[in-house]
Amino acid sequence: MVLAAANIFDAHSSIGRMEANPLLQNSQGQFSGARGVAFKSVAAGGMLAVQAIFARRNPEIYKTGTAVNFVAAGTLGVTAVWNSR
Repeated sequence: MVLAAANIFDAHSSIGRMEANPLLQNSQGQFSGARGVAFKSVAAGGMLAVQAIFARRNPEIYKTGTAVNFVAAGTLGVTAVWNSR
């Protein structure tokens, strides 16, 4: 949940601004709303899917997965705050 909220906050703070990541840019170099949100959703969903597959086979990694998700959410949160300035 926290990772999804951080992704939404980051995408919202990036709309209409210049984007350094070419995968998230439109032709003018700004964050592309639809393309950026789609890419960020697929990336987060893929990360969570891989974690779920590994956790099914090895339940001890739930704690590691939780830590990874919170670090990723924290990084996105910091980026969103930076974008909002």
